[in-house]
Parts: sequence; structure tokens; C-alpha cells
Amino acid sequence: MEARPELDAIDAAICLVLQSRPYATARELTPVVADATDGEIVDALDRLRADGLVQIIEDSPPRYAAKVGPDTAAEMLTRRAKAQRQRATASAYCRAPLAKAAAANGVPQLAHGVPHIANGVPQILTGRDESRRVIEGLQRGARREVLGVDRPPYVEHVGPNPIEREQLGN
Repeated sequence: MEARPELDAIDAAICLVLQSRPYATARELTPVVADATDGEIVDALDRLRADGLVQIIEDSPPRYAAKVGPDTAAEMLTRRAKAQRQRATASAYCRAPLAKAAAANGVPQLAHGVPHIANGVPQILTGRDESRRVIEGLQRGARREVLGVDRPPYVEHVGPNPIEREQLGN
């Protein structure tokens, strides 16, 4: 998840409200948390439950209560925000050398600073569909062989490669 300050503010506001009440429903929280929609409140409550900061005390409708004290909640939210900032910083540091190398080779830059593939410069793909499309195109366009493609496990299941089998049959 990208670091988004408004999400941290919504989460913090919900924690604060639940510290001052015995419980609240998502609908009761919406007018109390400034500029938050019902959907954002529900998403925030899901995040807070996953982090162990709130709990459901009744199911229908779900009533939420604070699970930890205000100091613990503040510490956990601060840690989460810090981890998000560190991931964003690490991502920027990882992309910087690629962008610099691409610029030195005259490779056009995309809007978000990631170089497009050309002259042997790696391309960074985001999302399962984009990764599948590019990898499939690479395999189908190969004239001799594709020795390997580095991709995260969520892009494709591990096992036989149907495109490889199809291409070997041609």
C-alpha cells in the first residue's frame, strides 16, 4: 500500500473516537470523521482490525470498540506510517539508478520516472496484467530462446509454461 497521509488521518481519527466511546458502528463514525466516506471508514476499520487496534463487539450491525489504549494505538499507527515512508523511499532509491542510466542512454522516461525498455535497460512493470502481457509478448517474439524471465510469484503460477510448449512445437 502506498503511503497516503489521508488514510493515516482517518485511521487515527477513528482510534481517537473509539477511545472516547464504548463502541460505534461505521455509520456512526462517518459524520464524526471529517471528509471521510462510508467506504473509507469501512476500509479504515478493516485496516485497524488487521493491525489489532479495534475489535468487533457485536455483529449485526458491526459495532467496533478500541482494543488497545491510546498510547499503544498512537505507537502502532506511527510505526505503520514510518514503514510506509521507508518502503516509498526504498522504491525511489531503487528506481533512481535505472532512471539515471536510461537518461544517459537517451531512453525516454515515463511520467513517473521509470525508464522504458531500450538499449538493454530493464523495464519495471506494475500489476499482474501488464506483467503477463509483456512476458507473453517477449516469449512469443523470441526468435531463438528466452533463457529466463524474472517475475514475482503472483504474476503466474509455478509450473509448466504453456507458451513455451506452444513455441517449441512451432
